[in-house]
Amino acid sequence: MAGLCCLGGLATADDRALLERLRIDHAAMVAAEQDFHAQRRSGALGDAETADYADYIARLHRRVAEGCAALITTGL
Repeated sequence: MAGLCCLGGLATADDRALLERLRIDHAAMVAAEQDFHAQRRSGALGDAETADYADYIARLHRRVAEGCAALITTGL
């Protein structure tokens, strides 16, 4: 992700919006993973909550992967 920060004026408005969405999704994914693991360690999640949270994180992973794929197709 760090290399994506240097695109500056090279990207169109749509490309910049795509990159910003990817940054937001990635930050949400990292934060959710950290919170999930902390709650699991503390025993705060039941089985159903664990499954729901894991599904949410999987969706975030897919969004990030899709965002990366979309960014690649822009040629940046």
